[in-house]
Amino acid sequence: MSVHDDNILPWFAVQTQPRRESAAEGTLRRLGIAVFLPRYRKRTILHGYRREVVGPLFPGYLFAAFDPGECLRMVHYAHGVRAVVMFGGEPASVPVALLESIEARMQDGYVRLAPPTFWAGQRVEIIAGPLAGMTGIFQADASGAERVTILLDTLRYNARVLLDRIAVRAVA
Repeated sequence: MSVHDDNILPWFAVQTQPRRESAAEGTLRRLGIAVFLPRYRKRTILHGYRREVVGPLFPGYLFAAFDPGECLRMVHYAHGVRAVVMFGGEPASVPVALLESIEARMQDGYVRLAPPTFWAGQRVEIIAGPLAGMTGIFQADASGAERVTILLDTLRYNARVLLDRIAVRAVA
């Protein structure tokens, strides 16, 4: 679904019930409402295993194009919808340019998220795996964008370790 395909109706933000974005999307589509629910796909470590996770780019929200004079009540009470986002008693309009910029970052139906970037010397924390909770100093990317090398802080010496990029986060 493209946000500019022959659609002259304004786009609005719609709040969904918790973790019910797909249900709300399906209901609104069946009602004839144009819906844009951008999703992302990323690799993460979940329960100790590398997994690919798919989720909504804006959890709890989607975008819908409709005439508020005719369809506001129908959208508001649709299955999976909590409310249409309102400001000053009016539905919150979303600029088409914003939705087009999100759509432009999509690849194979998913928004491409940039991997976290670290710089040499940055303090990082390991957030997954057997070394979770330990800190170190980022040294370099290794094996493409999937792995990183960090200098691990230990009591007696500094050890160099190679980790999955998704297992490391920057320390503030």
